[in-house]
Amino acid sequence: MKLFSSLILVLFFVSCQHNDGEAIITSGSTLQVNGITVITDTIITNEKGLLEPILIYNNSYYCLLHSKDSMGQYNAKYFCVINNNGGIKNIEGLSGYNEFGYNDIHIRHDSVMVKSYFDENSSFYIDEQNKKAIPIKTVDDVVFEDNDYYVTALDFGEWGSATWFRDKKTGIEYIAAGFITPEIRKFKGAYYLISPGEINVVDNPKLLENAGKGAYKSFLGEGGAGKFYEREYKGYTKGLRNIFSRKITYERESNFCIGPAFTHNDSLRFITSDSAATYIAKAEGKKLIPVANIGKGIKAIRRNNVYRNLYLNKTIPFSTGKEGVYGLLEVKGNNILLHYFKNVSKSK
Repeated sequence: MKLFSSLILVLFFVSCQHNDGEAIITSGSTLQVNGITVITDTIITNEKGLLEPILIYNNSYYCLLHSKDSMGQYNAKYFCVINNNGGIKNIEGLSGYNEFGYNDIHIRHDSVMVKSYFDENSSFYIDEQNKKAIPIKTVDDVVFEDNDYYVTALDFGEWGSATWFRDKKTGIEYIAAGFITPEIRKFKGAYYLISPGEINVVDNPKLLENAGKGAYKSFLGEGGAGKFYEREYKGYTKGLRNIFSRKITYERESNFCIGPAFTHNDSLRFITSDSAATYIAKAEGKKLIPVANIGKGIKAIRRNNVYRNLYLNKTIPFSTGKEGVYGLLEVKGNNILLHYFKNVSKSK
């Protein structure tokens, strides 16, 4: 493939509202790859600890700041928001961040939400203006919605997982299980269920196993996770059409990840990371075929359950293998934006 690149040399400094230093935003390179534009920039901070970007919303970057404990392990210290002018706001009032991998941060009803993964009664929304996390009535586990179906999903690790399509007209739920909770993309009338290591297609949700009414809610509350145990052996694959699958699909691999999907030239494309690079791929013959390389040395990180964003916000965090340097990959139309975050503080 032909690569055409032009370097944009724009650098500007902005004042930071946090006492720990200034944030610097640097625009970098623009690369054209097979009709897709890859644009990079870098956000430089001087925050004490390890800065981990999570998602982008309304031109603001939502991040976690981790600090080392007495055992030398990183624990989340607080949540912060970096706006496009470089201002940093620390958010107070969020509990449970030492177990943030079990909390979901996502966008819902024009707000950034945090939902406890195991406690269905614990939810917050981020009040950026007042720099607080406001407790609210719990939110459900919706991952997708259209005119016909309301789709919820739960994943309890080794206990199992399930995805329910609730028919809006009848209230009946149809269940698929046996794969890590998916991101869902509707394309040409079919529902693509995209897990980190496999892609399944539901052409007609009514062909899935009929779970009746109230199936999803029966898994909530104390003891809900235990209900998945037998489900692993029942093989709820009825009505699923698999178009790609790794050998390991029941857990996240450290060297492979399928990220957001998007449409390009009337085809569905998948952001994919392996041990060598991050690239755009197409699904063909039960394989993912690279069509455009977009980044060497970066690896997508599918955690913090960003699949809940309902594709209103196509972002996925990535690592670089360099100390203090993480990033966010953002899909905007035919543009792929790579936002690098470099924390230069020597204090961890």
